Amino acid sequence: MRIILSTILFLAVECSLFAVDADIKTVMLHGSPSYFLYIANLNSERQAEDIKKKLTKQQKSFPLQIQVNDKHYTVKIGPIAHYDDAKTLKNQFADQLPSPPTFFASSIPSNEEAVEKIKKAKAVAPLHQDEKKLWNLANADIRAVIAEVSRITGKNFIIDPRVQGKISIVSTTPLSNSALYQVFLSILQVSGYSAVQNSGTIRIIPNMDAKSSAPDILAQMRRPPRGGEIMTSVVPVHYVPADQLVPVLRPLMPQWSFVSAYAPANMLILSGTADNIKQLTNIIKQVDSSSANDIDVIQIHNALAMDIAATLKDLLKPGTGGAPINTGQAVPTLAIDDRNNTILVSGTRTDRLKLRVIISKLDHPPSSSTSNHTQVIYLHYLRAEDLVPILAGVAQANFSGNVGTTIGTITRPALDSTNPVSSIVGDNPYSSIQNPQNSPQQQQPPAPTTSPSKDAAPNTSSTSTQEGNTKPTIQIIAEPNTNSIIINGPATIIRIIQTVIHKLDIRPAQLLVEAIIASINESSLTNLGIEWGTLGQTGENSSFQPGFAILSSKTSISDFQARLYALQLDNKLNVISTPSVVVLDNRQAKILVGKQVSVASTSYPNNANGTTVSSSPYTTFNRMNVALHLYVRPQITKGQDIQLQIDEGLDTIDPTSAFSTTPDTPTFDISSIVTAVHVHSGDIVILGGLAEDTLANNNDSIPILKDIPGFGRLFQKNVRDREKRIIMVFIRPIILKSRLDNLYITGEKYAPTRNEERRIVRSQELFAQEDIKTILKPLHSAKLPTPFVNPKLDEK
Repeated sequence: MRIILSTILFLAVECSLFAVDADIKTVMLHGSPSYFLYIANLNSERQAEDIKKKLTKQQKSFPLQIQVNDKHYTVKIGPIAHYDDAKTLKNQFADQLPSPPTFFASSIPSNEEAVEKIKKAKAVAPLHQDEKKLWNLANADIRAVIAEVSRITGKNFIIDPRVQGKISIVSTTPLSNSALYQVFLSILQVSGYSAVQNSGTIRIIPNMDAKSSAPDILAQMRRPPRGGEIMTSVVPVHYVPADQLVPVLRPLMPQWSFVSAYAPANMLILSGTADNIKQLTNIIKQVDSSSANDIDVIQIHNALAMDIAATLKDLLKPGTGGAPINTGQAVPTLAIDDRNNTILVSGTRTDRLKLRVIISKLDHPPSSSTSNHTQVIYLHYLRAEDLVPILAGVAQANFSGNVGTTIGTITRPALDSTNPVSSIVGDNPYSSIQNPQNSPQQQQPPAPTTSPSKDAAPNTSSTSTQEGNTKPTIQIIAEPNTNSIIINGPATIIRIIQTVIHKLDIRPAQLLVEAIIASINESSLTNLGIEWGTLGQTGENSSFQPGFAILSSKTSISDFQARLYALQLDNKLNVISTPSVVVLDNRQAKILVGKQVSVASTSYPNNANGTTVSSSPYTTFNRMNVALHLYVRPQITKGQDIQLQIDEGLDTIDPTSAFSTTPDTPTFDISSIVTAVHVHSGDIVILGGLAEDTLANNNDSIPILKDIPGFGRLFQKNVRDREKRIIMVFIRPIILKSRLDNLYITGEKYAPTRNEERRIVRSQELFAQEDIKTILKPLHSAKLPTPFVNPKLDEK
């Protein structure tokens, strides 16, 4: 047996190495058909050369060449102008072509019959099975077409005597053998015939007889029918009665096809073409669904029903994987019973089963990752009590349960906002004068305010509740004394809160806010504009307006101060104060410059209420601020820009109050500017327009002569001078991005002070010089790391 199998395999391989045939192909050259004759299909180039030499000797009219295609060698003759010449050459060479090598028979004499069968099979086998050809037929006999299809495809047909008629085929693209067979089946259907495969042969019979012909089931299992081939299929139906589908499917099938229902097994039996059966099967799958909705009550044992229901609702949203594919299909409905911790599911039987499986997987005992944990997080920059409301909102957005918040007792001392030169009390930080008894209450415009301080807040507790139990499942506690956050809840929520804290608790940026507060006589504004050159144009008399302006960051604050002090030496300007303060981003900085005055608040005369009192009369006084206040809140924006919220106010005493009948209760003049500007880091903002009146008495007289009775007034001069001055405020914010920026700014302030000390010491006489240690030490900037350090070289 092994010898026989080896012989068959050897013969098959050797025959594949030597195949000789002849074929004519048509090619369009320059708009006219040309023909090429292809001879032999060999695996050896030597054999192709031998055949070429033999054919060259026999004909010299047409060129010959060897064509290689995928390691196969073919002798190509042409081009040949006429088809008859090509056909004559083909017939001439067909008898002279060499046969397969004779060593097949000589080497294995016991298998001569097998070799003969192989030769016959090759002679019968179609040539170039994968070759595509155009098929255009007009009124061709159907039997002739069946014979040609049989020759090309190698299929055996049994033709019913009733198969008669003419057919036509029009094709614009070449068809392969497999495509030709499918077109052939479609032609049979159009003509009223069917091809039924049975026992290795194909019977061509009228359509009416096709449904009664038993198809070859085993052949269908080995190779499923395609296209117009006849087949029989059994389709199971799960939800809808099969007999109810028969009248629905019948109009969708050809008249000769067959459909029947088998009620005991609830199945459908379909017989027809493969394409039609495939379409009907897809329709049955869409129709075969339970349309009657029912309700299932599912008890939740370990999790919260509301949490699982929220997850399932997200899963059933349109566009997600769990949503129905067909828009017409009903979506399952979910309801929650908090009292019994159950979920009610309404929908089709399939949907309810799917949801029940998902719920069973979600309703598992809590693991270490879902049970409550306690975590203490220490903050570096933010205040714990300010961060608690934000974290509560984050937890509420990511957790469907309840979130409780608590702020612990604050024991650290509060920052005392009062000082000896300030009377700012209460909730309004923008009024420097408060006298509810003797002056009307001033309505202050809205200004930037800080959040109310929680330093003096008592121990408070607030809880926000959602659906379900009232007991909080997440607790967020602020501990102000250690500036920490305590979180108790599931580990997943703790991780989310930790991520939020990590992104929020960052080192805040800070700014240096420098200010110059000066007063100038109204008559000197024109000269001030000329010296500063605010217009920056030659040949034009520039004037400085007491309003609002922004100078470029190229202007140095030191040069700016020098100009102001130069004006001060000429008595044109009075620099009141030059404060500077470093403030955190989006925090408020306060600057207050002024004095305090005594204002009578309560007076008790001797004859109060018309009666004489033995005790001495008395008057009580309150200390009130008469000051210039400046409140600034900077906010860093994109591109090194700064948004400044500014509140500037000036409180003064009316000069005429000194000559009133009640000098102890003076009249206060209050003026204020509230604005917001957008500047670049280093720009100088100029605020003006706040005016104050000063009243001065100048008494000039000649000594001795002024004391002569009667005539002394002739030698005296009393002049009352009233002067109006404008308060100008110059603000320059600078962003301090890093520690090096801080050192640079510190050096700018530190170096002049140290240089001035050194100048004073050097100016003293040698014997009078003080100890050199009294001079400030030099300020060393931070050292940068040494680049390209090699530890191995350093050790050597």
